[in-house]
Amino acid sequence: MPALPTASACGAIVFAALCSLTPARAASSNCDAMIPTAAEAAIARRAPRVDDLIGLRDIGEPDSSLYRLPSPLGLSPNGSQVAFVVKRADPDANRTCAVLITLNLSDGVPHMISPIDTALLMEPVDVRGQLTPLGIQAINAPIWSPDGRWIAYLRPSNTGAQVWIVSPDGIGLRQISNLASSVMSFRWSADSSALLVQTRGALPKEESRLANEGRTGFFYDSRFVPNMSNRPQISSSISTDSLSIDVATGRVRSLGQDTSGIPSADDSDRPPRAELIATSSTGWTAWTAPVADLFESPVGLHIRAPGKSVDLCRWATCNGNMVGVWWLHGGTDLYFLRPEGWARNAFAMYRWRPGSGPPVRTFLTKDILSACQASGSSLLCLRDASTSPRRLVRIDVESGSIRTVFDPNPVFSRLELGSSQRLYWRNADGVETFGDLVLPPHYRPGVRLPLVVVQYDSEGFLRGGTGDEIPIQAMATEGFAILNVEEPSPYAKRHAGMGWPSWADAERANIVDWRDRRSHFSSVVEGARLVVSMGIADPAHIGLTGMSDGASTARFAMINSRVFAAVSISTCCMEPTTSMIYGGEAWAEGLRKAGYQSWRPSEAFPSVWAPYSLTMNASKKLPPLLMQLSDDEYLLALQTFEALRDQSQPVEMYVFPDEHHSKWQPAHRLAIYRRNIDWFNFWLRGISDASPAKREQYARWSSMRSNSVTISGASGHLATPRHRPAP
Repeated sequence: MPALPTASACGAIVFAALCSLTPARAASSNCDAMIPTAAEAAIARRAPRVDDLIGLRDIGEPDSSLYRLPSPLGLSPNGSQVAFVVKRADPDANRTCAVLITLNLSDGVPHMISPIDTALLMEPVDVRGQLTPLGIQAINAPIWSPDGRWIAYLRPSNTGAQVWIVSPDGIGLRQISNLASSVMSFRWSADSSALLVQTRGALPKEESRLANEGRTGFFYDSRFVPNMSNRPQISSSISTDSLSIDVATGRVRSLGQDTSGIPSADDSDRPPRAELIATSSTGWTAWTAPVADLFESPVGLHIRAPGKSVDLCRWATCNGNMVGVWWLHGGTDLYFLRPEGWARNAFAMYRWRPGSGPPVRTFLTKDILSACQASGSSLLCLRDASTSPRRLVRIDVESGSIRTVFDPNPVFSRLELGSSQRLYWRNADGVETFGDLVLPPHYRPGVRLPLVVVQYDSEGFLRGGTGDEIPIQAMATEGFAILNVEEPSPYAKRHAGMGWPSWADAERANIVDWRDRRSHFSSVVEGARLVVSMGIADPAHIGLTGMSDGASTARFAMINSRVFAAVSISTCCMEPTTSMIYGGEAWAEGLRKAGYQSWRPSEAFPSVWAPYSLTMNASKKLPPLLMQLSDDEYLLALQTFEALRDQSQPVEMYVFPDEHHSKWQPAHRLAIYRRNIDWFNFWLRGISDASPAKREQYARWSSMRSNSVTISGASGHLATPRHRPAP
């Protein structure tokens, strides 16, 4: 294979198309510009469009709310360089491109050192004991060899993710693993001579066994999830193989089966249930772990000095689901980042020297700081701000000052974004809630706007809400006010004490009189009420969106209020029959244990589900409902859809092929973006797109409107906010 271009070969034109791995040409797709060009930062100022959001370059998982995932950054052994994979969606070709980049921290100049891959790496996750594709992208963190000569990272193949290595200057790219199943994780040996990989080695055998079982018919049992597949799912408990692959010869040696991970001297001393862990150069270890072996158990900070027993930090600031822990200043000072404040909407950095008093807060921020790694006396992190997409930054842990090291999306600094303001309120149960209000560029105070409420995370860059289906910045350009609401803490979590024996016990507490759903619904309504009271939102033109749990809240709001004039959801629906049947026996059993009543004819039955089931409320006057669903979940919506259609309710459903809980295909996400804009423009603003391609769409919607009395917001119920406290 020919050598890839080096940094010296690219020189001053590293930001230009000439520094591509392919011959220079005019950019014809997003994948032709994986590294930002100088021209991007010089575009004329303009309002943001959906293309700007879909075409963002991403480091790590695009959803800011998933900031607790493992770091996608690989810091070199000497700390002078960092490697990471940059991904960019290309909706025209319906692909996501990925490339490995190294960055010299001294000058911030990025270098593309691998060919462009055009397939996403996605790892199935354990859902109710089964390997389940959810559409969440795998974290592809490059790992440097201890001697600094090589960078190992994952690339897609016909058998899933496989390990490749390349030198930091882009020379010597080659595949190291060529296994029958996907590599789950890997690390270097201490002498840099081998890669130790973990793979689901039993997966091909299990797939073959299922194929043989199918010859005589699959036995229907808890392995089935009918809404996802017409064949059994594979158990997440299948054995994993740990292998050593010699880098020079490619020889593979088995290290035995180990479901807990790759055998390692470090792992042998790993504390039980440890989540975040950091070891200092002086031998101190710090880690976070649940204080009890229970569901929703509080998390505490633990420390262990060399040769000493474990101690639990007793200061109040040591409790909570921390974002990271690091030893700095020669290993004497422990720094940790934790959420705190009103509804835990901010992140505080603390410095603690064990044995010298309580931790001291050094700074507070509302930005998301994730994937942080110690770099000298500072931290190298990814930063998401409300109106700024993710950037690589260096943070002074004492002052909180932030210096941008690399901005993958400089064009965003040239866009005319509307204002963004964080709001705080309490719901009807007195639970703290917060959200971010985004207004159109050049908004004139006193003008009431149609409002669209987005759920259910409001942390980091305000891109598309949870699931990334509502183009917040582009909708603000259209003339909407957008309130992105953070879902309040669940009832069971707020009343956990030391935790619950199981998920079923916690969920049983949540669903008493649907109190947790009522709490979430109240937070949404109170937030809308607050924006109305500010003179910004038109109470008769409020829309609501939701994905996953947010979609459940949206459906509850449709039934139990007349606040929302139009609704769009991306998952549907929880119904007493559909969930128990199409969700499969494992889900049905879990729901029964949690206290959900399965369908059976009785006088008591309707009263249990009535506040929550759209099917049972299909004869009510309901707002127009748009459902944009994945093909492995739409069966769950059919009972609801047909009940609404039978009652001539304004409802429309789209099904996207080869999709999962989170939509991953760029063409689909762009179509969803655009249809959501069309939907709310039509129902909240009375605006239609004149494009001939959309003529049939608007004919259907106009027919819906003429055949039903459009529901309007209950302005009398939104006149005054319940609470508007200071944070």
